[in-house]
Amino acid sequence: MNDPVYSILSYTHSDPLYNSLSDRINVARGTPRENLENVLDGSVLASVVSLYSYFRNTGDLERINATNIHTLSTTGSTLLVSDGHTIKKSMRISISNETETTKEYLRLVLTSLKIDGKMIESQNTGAEDLLNENEYALVIGDEALKVYKTSFRIIMDVGYEFSRFFHMGPVYAVTVKRKDSGLRLPDISDFVIPDMKIIDECTGAAARRLSLPEDILGWYYGLMKYDENKWVESAISLMESFFTKEKR
Repeated sequence: MNDPVYSILSYTHSDPLYNSLSDRINVARGTPRENLENVLDGSVLASVVSLYSYFRNTGDLERINATNIHTLSTTGSTLLVSDGHTIKKSMRISISNETETTKEYLRLVLTSLKIDGKMIESQNTGAEDLLNENEYALVIGDEALKVYKTSFRIIMDVGYEFSRFFHMGPVYAVTVKRKDSGLRLPDISDFVIPDMKIIDECTGAAARRLSLPEDILGWYYGLMKYDENKWVESAISLMESFFTKEKR
């Protein structure tokens, strides 16, 4: 088999994308950090990386028209949770070191709510472990989906709150390649919207793997978008402007 040319994310949200693409292109999967490393060292032609990882590496990387991970509003897997506490004017929030982009969305939301949110980075990723460290936790990806089978209080869906304040959907990850690479990724634009058969297959498989009801996974996959459009571009431009201001 040929070496992978495209690495997408290994989270449950990208299962339908993988199933849609894997018969048409050589696809690998990795965490955002792994994907960033692999595209930077040339192990793959292109990778899906977190939006803020792209911003931090624009000297070496450029965006290409392929997959973007985004939602119109509610995300389902970007959750601010507690073990019972309600929202307060001052909050200490544990965050995993894998949450850079969602952390920025949360920061914008808390600022809009006039809440003093102190975010403390952790090596942990699960809600229980994070909440053992502080009263609140930002949980993303599969670990956030697992919250739905616990008694933890969901304070907010960060994607929804961002869209409420800024009137656009959140973009979490984009496709990039090295600027000095002369190779081109095959056109996959027709396959980044998986058909319903693939969605149904992934819903059942993910529900069994995560021990969650199928209706939760079906709802979740209905939220996820993978395409490129003008609203995605607007959200990326907005977040890049915030990133640029932070660097000054």
